[in-house]
Amino acid sequence: MRVWLLTVGEPLPTDNGRARLWRTGLLARRLVERGHDVVWWSSAFDHVHRRLSPTVDTPIAVGQRLTVWHLAGTPYRRNISVRRLMNHYQVARRFSQLAAGQPRPDVILSSLPTLELSCAAVDYGAANGVPVALDVRDLWPDVLFDMLPMGTRGVARHAMHWMTRQLRRSATGAIAILGVTDEFVQWGVEAARRPPTSRDRAFPMGYSSRMPNQEDLNAARGFWSARGLDEAPQRPIVCFFGTFGWMFDFKTVMFAAERLQEVAPELRLVLCGTGGKIEEIRRRASGLSNVLLPGYVGPSEIWDLMRRSIAGLAPYRPLRNFDDNLPNKPIEYLSAGLPIISCELRLLKRLIEQYECGLTYAHGDVDGLVNAVLRLLHNPTLRASMSRRAGQLYTDRFTAEVVYDSMASHLEALVEVEGSPRAPLRQV
Repeated sequence: MRVWLLTVGEPLPTDNGRARLWRTGLLARRLVERGHDVVWWSSAFDHVHRRLSPTVDTPIAVGQRLTVWHLAGTPYRRNISVRRLMNHYQVARRFSQLAAGQPRPDVILSSLPTLELSCAAVDYGAANGVPVALDVRDLWPDVLFDMLPMGTRGVARHAMHWMTRQLRRSATGAIAILGVTDEFVQWGVEAARRPPTSRDRAFPMGYSSRMPNQEDLNAARGFWSARGLDEAPQRPIVCFFGTFGWMFDFKTVMFAAERLQEVAPELRLVLCGTGGKIEEIRRRASGLSNVLLPGYVGPSEIWDLMRRSIAGLAPYRPLRNFDDNLPNKPIEYLSAGLPIISCELRLLKRLIEQYECGLTYAHGDVDGLVNAVLRLLHNPTLRASMSRRAGQLYTDRFTAEVVYDSMASHLEALVEVEGSPRAPLRQV
């Protein structure tokens, strides 16, 4: 079958040979392995590195069965900005223009966000008799409103009611709501204003723990050695990989780093990534010898550093978007058998406590974070037992091969049961 995947903001197989593929990339790989033709529609603007692709609005072949489109859209600097909204609108419009001239797919899976691209997907599906499923990654636009002070949320919802209309329109036009947790799926079903069906199903974030080749692994070790992290003697490390943005609470992390520098000077916090708050964090860390900020690192550097670390840090803000979620960061740590140290989030805390694979602290609780780090640092027996449980949990529930094979089977089933053209979208 021919599958269209609509996702922006993820690393692409066209980026370079060392791109660390996420959900859509791993799903695309599995679909190709199962013999399907896949077209991935994405943005020409790289959300992570803030740069434009040199190839715009032109299909790029990646092997024999995967094609990637980089759709034109305005660059932006800030994640929450008018220019980003413009980009989303332009990418969706370009998809609608270009999709009309391409061979018709058998099924479309559109990631939500973006609202605009998801609306364009269901419009195309309605006009061409193609089943469309939504994959809920973030509770968009609700997460935007949850970030605002309580007294301003009602006004913001009224002013941006068009975003809620887009959500209802895309959810109503989809034959299936998928998502990373049951709670995310239920949120999407409620937006569609219908009862759940067997087509609606959660698939967690899967992660691939493939070992890098020896050349890349040697380069990664050289990278860390050049930054003072020699393999021997090895300093204990707590690591983080991600975007320095609104979703994480690094204020608490930096206060904890100040305390840890005094009570555990042998420990190193290695915080990898870029983002809007990186300069602020660099200023806070300028006087701290126990904090290393290496910037963006590739998959080989991540693989190597996780296996040198005693824990992985997940300092999410306590918003519903994360409370009802099992984000990719903790699952990434589990893939290396790495205990998780996380802010208390409803689903993640339950998972950590059930499988005894990490520790949690209350949001903003500097002492709680410091104590969690010290507990793992000074108790190698506890650390080893949590590491074993983390690795087993990953094997049981979050391996990419299992998760995305199941997801591919679900898309195949949607095609088998959806043979007739869809009715026109009901406007809301």
